[in-house]
Amino acid sequence: MSIKRTILIALLFAVMLAGYLWDQRRLSEARTRDEAASRLIAADTTGIAAINIERATGDRLRLERNGSTWLLADPVRARADLAGVDAMLNQLASARRKDAFDVAAGGLEPYGLADPAVKLQIEAGDADPTIILLGAQTPDGGSHYARIEGRDQVFVLPAVLYGQLDRPAETLRDRRLVPADLNQTTAFAIEHEGERLAAAKDAAGEWNLLQPEPVPADSTSIEQLLQDLNGGKATQLLDNTPLDEAALGLDTPAWRGRFTVDLGDTTRSLELLIGDELTSPATGRYARFTGDDHAMVLDATLFESITPTADDLRNKMLFSLTAADVGSIMIQVGETPLLLARDPSSERWTLPGESETAVDQARVARTLGQMVALKANRFLAEDATPADDLIGLAPPKLTLRLADRAGATTETLVTGVRNEDFVYARRVETGELVGIDWTQPGNFFLGRDDFLARNLFDFDINVIEHISIGGEDLPVVTLVRQPGGAWLAGERQLDPVRVSAMLYSLTSLEWQRRLEPALPTDRALIDQHQLVKPLRWVELRDREGELLARLGLGGEDDTLSYVVTGTDRYYAIDRGRLTGLGISLDELAA
Repeated sequence: MSIKRTILIALLFAVMLAGYLWDQRRLSEARTRDEAASRLIAADTTGIAAINIERATGDRLRLERNGSTWLLADPVRARADLAGVDAMLNQLASARRKDAFDVAAGGLEPYGLADPAVKLQIEAGDADPTIILLGAQTPDGGSHYARIEGRDQVFVLPAVLYGQLDRPAETLRDRRLVPADLNQTTAFAIEHEGERLAAAKDAAGEWNLLQPEPVPADSTSIEQLLQDLNGGKATQLLDNTPLDEAALGLDTPAWRGRFTVDLGDTTRSLELLIGDELTSPATGRYARFTGDDHAMVLDATLFESITPTADDLRNKMLFSLTAADVGSIMIQVGETPLLLARDPSSERWTLPGESETAVDQARVARTLGQMVALKANRFLAEDATPADDLIGLAPPKLTLRLADRAGATTETLVTGVRNEDFVYARRVETGELVGIDWTQPGNFFLGRDDFLARNLFDFDINVIEHISIGGEDLPVVTLVRQPGGAWLAGERQLDPVRVSAMLYSLTSLEWQRRLEPALPTDRALIDQHQLVKPLRWVELRDREGELLARLGLGGEDDTLSYVVTGTDRYYAIDRGRLTGLGISLDELAA
């Protein structure tokens, strides 16, 4: 193919592509024009200042924009439900005029447009209002006939839009108790039954009670209170004018709440009043948001949820340190303290002075988690509580102490005896007397052995190269791992799965009780079950011949088997756990 022909084909293709793209653009612009022409109103509804709706029944409704919110101006002047107004505006913005046709003068009656069911007037800026008339349903029931006042053209609009415009004014009322997002509250004060509760957020965003006394607050409880108020809605709206506050108990309210709400660039102060109870058979209370011309009725259940006591809102956590902050734990039951310390380099928990003793890390973490989660379930007044010696706090039944990693902060809780459903307790550093759930102290009646790691061995079975099995009167059989992973006992090849199963059995062994040779009763058990010279033993060594583990098996009783690790650490373990291991050793040594 010549160069000239190639160039000619390329030019023809470019011309065709340009024509195609131009045609597609033309079609797209036409579709955009057609879509815009079919819109009932402009897609952007932010310019709408007011909406008037008149119905054939004589009902009237007027909504007026007020900054970022909306007001219901007719039939009553009140706050409008923003969600309801937004739903109406969205339907107006998405509505399309379809199936348009011209009607001769006097021909509107068949379409219900001679006396329309709904007359909608939209006011926007300085332009003349747009008036839209909606009439009868179409035969399929999915639309309504409509026209713009002053024009002869009839079209159809979706029935869902008609449903929005035909809503009673009552459904467009804002029934919120407080017309603001109380989740953005930074301070509040509630007065109820002669008591005043006041709280505010500090610079770190944490809640603190200011009244009746300055103490840390329970942020979760305060946030729940504000959420209940935020979601609370009137069950009934009262539009009696003029409003007789005295008749409703709102002149001297039973409950008054003042809230400071953060609006980003400014703050707003809001006030809610709650008055008398309704008389039978209805239940609830009269209420009014200061700034409204009307009153409302508040559900009795909601009223109960927004009338907390000071104790309800207080911080009930008994330790302020988090688990990650803690560097040492002290638990004392009676006269013997138990101390656990965190190794800062490894983050593992240890028994001070016993570096070789393995500690159950999971058990320590679980216990620490329970300690830092302890809460008071009541706050007790000193003058209404018996003396410490009468409630088990002098001396205490239990002492729990946490210290931070640097040892600079110490927090101590002591507990005493049970009284009904709580146990007396005192925060030592503050002297605060509290009650805690009666089931909690039992979680901490723990001794040294409760925190020890109970596994007899901690080794990687993959590093085991030599296994020796023998006994007091038994020959020694040595198993050697081969380069391919097989095991040999002399010339006999062993099933590697059986050897691995035996090794896994060893690593899973846990003791139930340690035997102390210095105790006469334990010494008798050690001798009785031949643990000094065990009936059978197994030794595990690595490639260099270093001894990694040694287990000697002694006698057993109805529930326990007795073993020795190394040469002088004696234990009683569950008999069932050892039975399978003994069988495996017999098979491997056979």
